[in-house]
Amino acid sequence: MSAIVVGVDGSTIGRAALTWALDRAAELHHELELVHVVADEWGTVGLSARRELRAMGETTLADALEFARAAQPTVPVRAEIAEGVPMMVLAELSAGAELIAVGTHKAGFVRGQVFGSQSLQLAATSRAPVAVIPQVPYRSRRGGIAVGVDDSVASGVAVEFAAREAARTGERLTLVRCIGMRNHGAASDAVIERAMDAAECILGTRPHARMVQRPPAEALVEATRMMSLVVIGRPTRSGGGGRGLGHVAHDVLINMAGPVVVVPELVHHAERPTHRTERTAR
Repeated sequence: MSAIVVGVDGSTIGRAALTWALDRAAELHHELELVHVVADEWGTVGLSARRELRAMGETTLADALEFARAAQPTVPVRAEIAEGVPMMVLAELSAGAELIAVGTHKAGFVRGQVFGSQSLQLAATSRAPVAVIPQVPYRSRRGGIAVGVDDSVASGVAVEFAAREAARTGERLTLVRCIGMRNHGAASDAVIERAMDAAECILGTRPHARMVQRPPAEALVEATRMMSLVVIGRPTRSGGGGRGLGHVAHDVLINMAGPVVVVPELVHHAERPTHRTERTAR
């Protein structure tokens, strides 16, 4: 059974990610793994402080398990506690995950400002798709699923992921293609046609295409305001090493106003790494 890994920290933002992951796990009949990381980035936290943080982490996990049990009783849930750098631990766990879900405080356009976000670090290094979920109402949205399209391999992987999501949920799939000035007025191009063909093979129907003459990040940020999900591809190197997010994915995650999934170009489901954890099963 595939597992969806959720970063749990006891915050309302983390609870939004947990709720989103529970809905997905219930629909797909997947297992949920809740992970709380006791932050000890350089091994500098003293023993007494570590014990206190660990005790708080165990309480956080227990509360999350109770919430999950009440919200989706049919979803199998297990939990583990680890020590280290939170996003690095989650990136390690991504090697054997179906998807990683984390919360974010980003929920609006802040052009011209740069704020740090741990979710960006995870999205840039994870081997599995990363769902970044802001604390905004999304269950009532009926805009469908949008995916950014360009001529990269990563875009092709993102289109396949988005098409499978649309096929599973029955939502409309919109392919967003940003064009330059020289293509102004064009109704289509070879890139969007190839992406539509690929999506149609999965959906069985032709997806909707949206050609826009504006920066890709700006168009996708706008889509996060109305779509139930926006999907972005992330290039990676052979062997699984990350090449970073790229400016489009970075800007979208900084300014997002709805759920976003970042899909790595190469997804490897290798053996789970070994690190200090304690696990509880439900």
